[in-house]
Amino acid sequence: MEHKSHSNPDNPTQELGFFDQKPVLLWGALIFLFLAAIAIRVNNLEGSYMIAERQFRSALIARAYYFETIDAVPEWRKQIADISKQRAGVLEPPVMELVVSSIYRMVRGEHLWIARLLSITFWTIGGVCLFAITKRVVSSEAAVVSTAYYLFFPLGVQTSI
Repeated sequence: MEHKSHSNPDNPTQELGFFDQKPVLLWGALIFLFLAAIAIRVNNLEGSYMIAERQFRSALIARAYYFETIDAVPEWRKQIADISKQRAGVLEPPVMELVVSSIYRMVRGEHLWIARLLSITFWTIGGVCLFAITKRVVSSEAAVVSTAYYLFFPLGVQTSI
C-alpha cells in the first residue's frame, strides 16, 4: 500500500503536521487553551486585589488620572492622588492607566476589576499573536505548544490576574 504525502502548498517539500491534517482538532485545542487560560485569570475577578506592587502602583496612577477629570472629587483627595502618582514615578508609559481611567469615567466609578479584565484581555490577545507568528514561522504543533506555555506559565498567570 502506497503512503500518500500531504504537502504544504507554501513549501512543497514540507509535509503537513498533525494539526494541519486535522484542523478541527487544532481549533478544539486552541479553544480549550484560551478558555481555560481566561477561566484561571477571571476566577475571583473581584476578589483579592493588588497581588503585586506593580498592580498597586498602576491603580494609584489610574486613580490620579481619573480624579483629575471629576469635579465631584474634593480637592484634597485629588492632591493626595497626585502626590501618590508622583511618588510612584515613571517606569513605563502610563498607557494602561490612561485607558483604565477613561473606562472609570465611562462607567462613572472606580472599579479595580476593570484593570484586571483589561489585563486579561491584553494577555489573551498576546496569546493569539504568538500563535499566529509561531504557526507561520515554525508549525501548528509548535504554535500550540508555545501558546500553551505562554498562557499557563505560572509567573505569567500570577502577573495577569
